[in-house]
Amino acid sequence: MYTGWPSTVCQPNLLTMILHHKKTTIHQPLFVCLLIFILSSLTTANAYRLPKTFHPENYRLKVITRLNEDGQGHRFTGKVWIVAICDENTNNITLHAKNLTINEEKVKVKLIHDKIEIKEIKYDDENDFLIIMTNETFRKGNKYMIYIPFEAPLSSGLSGYYMSSYFDQKKKEKVYLSVTQFEPTAARDGEKDFVLDTFETSVPMSTYLVAYTVNDFEFREAPVKTKDDVKFRIWARRDAIDQVEYAKVVGPKVLKYYEEYFDIKFPLPKMDMIAIPDFSAGAMENWGLITYRETALLYAPNVSSSSNQHRVASVIAHELAHQWFGNYVTMKWWTDLWLNEGFATYVASLGVEFLHPEWNSLTEESVDNTLNIFRFDALKSSHAVSIPIGHPSQITQIFDAISYSKGSCIIRMMHLFMGEETFKNGVSNYLKSHKYRNAEQDDLWHALTEEAHRTGALPKTISVKQIMDSWTLKVGYPVITVTRDYTNNSVEIVQERYLLDVIRSRDETLKCWYVPLSFTSQKERNFSLTNARDWLECDCENQDKPKMIYNMPDENDWILFNVQMSGLYKVKYDEKNWDLLIAALNGPNFKQIDTINRAQLINDALDFAWTGEQNYEVALSVVNYLRQEEEYLPWKSALDGLSVVNRILHKTPLYDVFRVSLLYMQGILEPIYTKVGGLKSDRKSTDRLDVVKRKVMIAAWSCKFDVSDCVDKAVSYFKAWMEESDPDTMNPVPVDLRRVVYCNAIKHGREREWNFLWQRYVKSNVASEKVLIIGSLACSRQIWILSRYLDWSLNATSGVRKQDGYHVFGSVARSEAGFELAKNFLYDKIDMIYEYLYPEESRLARYVKPLAEHMTTLKELTDLRNLVTMKPKVFEKASQGVKQALETVELNNQWKHNNYMDMSRHLSSAIYRSMHSYMQGILEPIYTKVGGLKSDRKSTDRLDTVKRKVMIAAWSCKFDVSDCVDKAVSYFKAWMEESDPDTMNPVPVDLRRVVYCNAIKHGREREWNFLWQRYVKSNVASEKVLIIGSLACSRQIWILSRYLDWSLNATSGVRKQDGYHVFGSVARSEAGFELAKNFLYDKIDMIYEYLYPEESRLARYVKPLAEHMTTLKELTDLRNLVTMKPKVFEKASQGVKQALETVELNNQWKHNNYMDMSRHLSSAIYRSMHVEVA
Repeated sequence: MYTGWPSTVCQPNLLTMILHHKKTTIHQPLFVCLLIFILSSLTTANAYRLPKTFHPENYRLKVITRLNEDGQGHRFTGKVWIVAICDENTNNITLHAKNLTINEEKVKVKLIHDKIEIKEIKYDDENDFLIIMTNETFRKGNKYMIYIPFEAPLSSGLSGYYMSSYFDQKKKEKVYLSVTQFEPTAARDGEKDFVLDTFETSVPMSTYLVAYTVNDFEFREAPVKTKDDVKFRIWARRDAIDQVEYAKVVGPKVLKYYEEYFDIKFPLPKMDMIAIPDFSAGAMENWGLITYRETALLYAPNVSSSSNQHRVASVIAHELAHQWFGNYVTMKWWTDLWLNEGFATYVASLGVEFLHPEWNSLTEESVDNTLNIFRFDALKSSHAVSIPIGHPSQITQIFDAISYSKGSCIIRMMHLFMGEETFKNGVSNYLKSHKYRNAEQDDLWHALTEEAHRTGALPKTISVKQIMDSWTLKVGYPVITVTRDYTNNSVEIVQERYLLDVIRSRDETLKCWYVPLSFTSQKERNFSLTNARDWLECDCENQDKPKMIYNMPDENDWILFNVQMSGLYKVKYDEKNWDLLIAALNGPNFKQIDTINRAQLINDALDFAWTGEQNYEVALSVVNYLRQEEEYLPWKSALDGLSVVNRILHKTPLYDVFRVSLLYMQGILEPIYTKVGGLKSDRKSTDRLDVVKRKVMIAAWSCKFDVSDCVDKAVSYFKAWMEESDPDTMNPVPVDLRRVVYCNAIKHGREREWNFLWQRYVKSNVASEKVLIIGSLACSRQIWILSRYLDWSLNATSGVRKQDGYHVFGSVARSEAGFELAKNFLYDKIDMIYEYLYPEESRLARYVKPLAEHMTTLKELTDLRNLVTMKPKVFEKASQGVKQALETVELNNQWKHNNYMDMSRHLSSAIYRSMHSYMQGILEPIYTKVGGLKSDRKSTDRLDTVKRKVMIAAWSCKFDVSDCVDKAVSYFKAWMEESDPDTMNPVPVDLRRVVYCNAIKHGREREWNFLWQRYVKSNVASEKVLIIGSLACSRQIWILSRYLDWSLNATSGVRKQDGYHVFGSVARSEAGFELAKNFLYDKIDMIYEYLYPEESRLARYVKPLAEHMTTLKELTDLRNLVTMKPKVFEKASQGVKQALETVELNNQWKHNNYMDMSRHLSSAIYRSMHVEVA
């Protein structure tokens, strides 16, 4: 099944069934069908699986489906006759059934001709069992006939046997159809619910591969060239039948490719593929009748983008690969789901490469899968590829990136270290030896080992099982640390599990894998050799033992491991080798390192910076080379990595600086934006897919950061479209750039633009265009529009299909203005969402995850945990995804805690340097004029002259004018060296506030403790007050945190009267705002009690915070605090009112002036960067 990610599963019992689909045009609302099929043995039992007492041999089924024209009361009724053989003596027959009404009085069991009295019929809803109890014992070896009549309404969900509908443009009416979606356990809803024609006997198959549909669709049939060709038909709505031509060409070609690749003829005489308007998954590989979402099967050349075309090709190739991996041979149990989905994902990439070698898609898909897994599988809450499955609710949750992408990655790795012929032959032997049967991963390992030993691809001392079990049975993947000995030209290699969580135990990382080591060097530069030159073995007794490799390159040459990312592992180098690689990337011959490995180096560097194993200076030095990069994959690697940081910083005070300093990004993006032609469309049919994707990606990021004419061009395209006389047939927006154009036009537009695009959604007949519009409509900045849009996502009559509801929610949650709105929507309407999703409640994870990506505070983490805890039933089927979402929020908080200040300094530096330059230019003359920090005060000096000197000194040190900071630190150092610092102080009296603050700011604990001791021992009150403020200048968070605690402790040395002064000084300091804000919110009652009876002084706590608050959330939080604590703020009400108004004014100013001011302040640095990049 292709889900992107998937959703659905049934116990893989083997059965045979005919799937020759005969079209029946709907003229009346009554349909009758007869179906005969044969089952073979059931799989082993556990609490949720059928017992081994019977295996079915033959089914005879009759179903009547009623589709009523008024759209109400759609039902089906049926009868089933089952011939089953008893394998163990028992007094009951257990079947799977769900959501069916059984006429118990008419249920019959016969020993072929002799009727057996039924004692009782029981239902086990937990396990979806129907249990027929009898008075006499069923005897082993006997053959029995079971007759069951049943009925049920068609499901309103998107699984089992359910109803779908669409609007017929020609008839101008709503038309209904019925269709099945049984994987994984939904066959229990309708295993007896067929609305087809009469069928011949099929090959053996699993119950979840049963499919049938009743509709009035049309089809197009591919031409048959030889008598051995499979009959291929593509079905769709009449209005969309002209969009099946591409699928009609692709399907037969890729099927023939697989027949030759696997050396196995497709066993059925026909293949039908049908596009369903309402479909939960991307597609479902039912044998002989593959069902698809319309976006996954239909392609309209003048409307659908290159990415849409690629998706159609990929999904078709994926589903047809399943005809061998999943249908021809089926996994024994869902534990080995990855055998189905991992193989189908990887083989689909081979199929698409065969269809379109000009796309270069195999490389792009392989790297994309690997980068996806590098983040997903680095969570502690990830799971192994092969994982024990107990409860049915667990099944749907493993249809995720691990089964699909990681499964594909390790198969690719195995393919590369075994070689083409060994891999192909081994896989073919595996399929042939398990034809129409169940298999597990050990069966595959055995077949591949035999072939690898025969060809010499592996030595006979090692098996594929030894190697691959370490990849399928363990959670996670390794990072290898490569440490060079530059003296004897050797390397030492060790491995451990890579985790994004920096708070990790040794037990969590002490894991090992059989790692195929491929490597090259500056001298060799051989990037085609992807097989293992050596192995990092996995010896449980010596996991810490390093691997040594000798005869490595000279000390001035770089080395690089994991050539072409052929293995699923990260690589960490010693500092010198990183320097050599960075120099190579930033040099003129950077292309000497292969494109894939350039992407790998960026990804590794950014991830190691995330975990703190390297600083961001290294990572951004790697990223810096992008100014000369033109290939898609390195850009994707960098922008994906930066987007994670972007999401976190977006919600912090630093984000304003981040956006402005990312004019640095403009400097990097401008050349590549120009190189790819901006938003001008010049697509050719021969263009490589990665070239098209690069253009779209660069356009999206360029508009995001206001590069060149990007936004103006997007808005201009959209305006031209709105002016068309018939916008539903004439659209001047370039096809591949429509997502960028639509989103930016909606973002910078208002209600008129939104309504126009909504009408295009309503009237569009192309599913891929409708999905694109759904996401783009969420780009609006109009809160009331987004709020209404979220409501529509839970209303099937609004125009948003049920299958797309989560897409609306996710798009709003990720939008610039929608996060808080979406979060509140989820919390307020969680029960309604749960009911709306039924029976696919596992999709709740798709609501939680996009929110989690943007959550960065402990309060958000606590609130989300509380929601999940309070609603255990609601989140039960989404537990794995929710667990991963919670871990994501934890990681975001960790990153912010560990990196915020360093990133703040780094990201602020660019714009701050331009501001510095401007301020230095103003301050330098006056600083020199007043004599810098030299003291020459005379008793006759005017007071304003003294104040001028102090003020200029303070601002000059703030902006690093001349020797200001150095002079201040020097004064302070001299004071610390005095034998009696309490009586001898060389710091000029009037400049002490400037000197003390800068010394503490640029110093560490030693300087802080020295000044604290001077405070304790000072006998001069004014000096003590001066020191109190200066101690808050520290950048050491733990020191400031302790200092705030002392401010509420009269025995600490801080007088009660000075507590608010400590708080205000910390709040106004460079590093202390967030700390002070949290301190106030967390300890408001303690502060109130401490101030008694002078509670009016609470205003002195609120005001310094208010001065620095610039976001609507900060305003809302402060209002909420005041509202929740009326008694606390009663005596400070006037000051608090003024503080709230200050925050309002800050927000107004930022809204009205921020972008203009940022462009003005950034212009100097932007111009200099632009020149440097150019």
